[in-house]
Amino acid sequence: MVHKQAIITDSDAQTGTAAGDPFSMTLLRGCLMRNMKKLQAGQDVHENSKIEHLTYITEIVIAYIRSESKLPCSSTYSILI
Repeated sequence: MVHKQAIITDSDAQTGTAAGDPFSMTLLRGCLMRNMKKLQAGQDVHENSKIEHLTYITEIVIAYIRSESKLPCSSTYSILI
């Protein structure tokens, strides 16, 4: 969505976005960080994984999104890119 310059269609108070705003790396990083905090607080994530692995996963996602070339994917996963 970032590389396609997607436009936000509805305002969202939690993220501070308004309809018509571009989907940016700043917005993506904020969403990832909020979800990482939820996972860290969750009971279904092993304690040893909460900081180290979730941090790695977040950085991998950001690196993938920033990458110019993307691997082909099915429509099921296209929402991630």
